[in-house]
Amino acid sequence: MTKSPFIKLLIAGELNQDFIIDLSGKPANDISGGSLLYAAAGARMWNEDIGLISRTGNNYPQEWISSIEKHGLDTSGILQLSQSYDSRRFYYWVNLEKCVTDNPVAGYAKFGLTFPKELLDYFPQSANTTEKMWKNIAPRLNPAFPHEYLDINGAHLCPINLMTHIKLSALLQQGVINTITVSPSDDYMNPPFMAQLSSVIKDISAFFPTETQIRSLFSGRSKDLWEMAEALAAMGCPLIVIQRGEKGYWLFDAHRKQKIVLPMYPAHWVDPTGMNDVFAGAFFSEYKNSYDPTQALIAGNASASLAVEGTGPFFCSNSLPGLGLARRDVLQSMLKIV
Repeated sequence: MTKSPFIKLLIAGELNQDFIIDLSGKPANDISGGSLLYAAAGARMWNEDIGLISRTGNNYPQEWISSIEKHGLDTSGILQLSQSYDSRRFYYWVNLEKCVTDNPVAGYAKFGLTFPKELLDYFPQSANTTEKMWKNIAPRLNPAFPHEYLDINGAHLCPINLMTHIKLSALLQQGVINTITVSPSDDYMNPPFMAQLSSVIKDISAFFPTETQIRSLFSGRSKDLWEMAEALAAMGCPLIVIQRGEKGYWLFDAHRKQKIVLPMYPAHWVDPTGMNDVFAGAFFSEYKNSYDPTQALIAGNASASLAVEGTGPFFCSNSLPGLGLARRDVLQSMLKIV
């Protein structure tokens, strides 16, 4: 695994073996995916020198790691464990609002597609399995967590699980990191975990729940999205970004006392897989450039709009040079303070 001589940003997340049926019914079988790569691709659009943190089983294809390195990403923080783990993930996009992840047979049958043999005996992995993979997190030189990663001043945590987010945040804050952003996982965005949530978002810079997640968290307590965002900010996180899919993004900036709405860029939607991670990675990356949350919001939106127009984590970063910047210019005029 290669090591860049100078790393600016860290991203921690999952590496998966993806099987996707997009909005048109077109399949993409057995491709390299996962939240880590989507977030890294979004971040790579606005910054270079990015280090990756992840865990894989011994059955994860080594050639996929080599492919990641070709995108200019540092892979020295990816630990291949001694045992095998099932990293398969299935996504069947029925429409922009509904994605089936637990019944691949029905998805392939609907479009008359050949069922991939690699998906035999598939079932979605639980948070417990993910937690086992991430149970040992420490700054060790060989090779789980490069000690020099603690000298980097910005990190983004993709959706993993509650305990891993707590442990990673605590570890990263031991170093010189002054910016941590977090995308929550579904497993702890519900009312029983409200008290523990403060351990995740206290003292971080930005938190990126989806609308579904934040409504689940505040079920029975509030139906007002701005009220929910303010309650989360009161736990110690100044920037709360609610990801609303095709409806765009709402940003609550506690420092400026601002509520900002940004509609989604009018893209041609093909495959929404990973768009939330692309957005979060791009927001984090641009925020480290400018420390301006509105510009970070615009960059995230522009990157996500490119991501949904094709399949695979690096579709957005492989777009025509200048396309992301052009979309930023359009989005600037769509920003509204409410």
